[in-house]
Amino acid sequence: MNNAQMKRNQKGFTLAELLVSSTVFLLLAGAAFSLLATSSQRFKTDSQVLTSFQEARLGIDQITRDIADGGFPPRNHFNSAIAPVTSYAASPFAWAPGYPVPCTVGGTCTVSPTGFDLIIETDYDGTGVKWIRYQLPAGSTTLSRAVVLKTGGDPDLATSGALLTLTRPHLRWWVVARPSAQRLVISAMSISC
Repeated sequence: MNNAQMKRNQKGFTLAELLVSSTVFLLLAGAAFSLLATSSQRFKTDSQVLTSFQEARLGIDQITRDIADGGFPPRNHFNSAIAPVTSYAASPFAWAPGYPVPCTVGGTCTVSPTGFDLIIETDYDGTGVKWIRYQLPAGSTTLSRAVVLKTGGDPDLATSGALLTLTRPHLRWWVVARPSAQRLVISAMSISC
């Protein structure tokens, strides 16, 4: 067998074919990894949005429960001549017009509520009437919640010092994992949107 016949019988790829196939493979792999990275980023963003909506829903549910309980127990459940003012809810909302002295809107309250303040007066767990305050500071996306026992004084001053902002895991733990009798131990929650 001569050298020319031997070269013809050898099978394989030329250098040009290998370079073209490598280039095509690299282009396809690059496109696939780019698509994978985009999909992964979108999944991460969508998960964060979903978590924010779930936490906002928990907060709205809590506000709804507090408003539904507002004004309980009413004054007519007690002999008002004997029962102290801290044993009944004078009004569902502490800043409602006609709230008993010393705090009336535009009257003796040291600070009138803003459009981002809400104070509810209720006994939601049977341990005494409390003021529950929700506040959304202007220009902020963090809703704060405070719970203090009703003192008969100014609800604004009583709840201002108790407003705390907790992190998202605390919000989830506070709303879901704690029985209502133990919720008084944690006095505030927040939702960051």
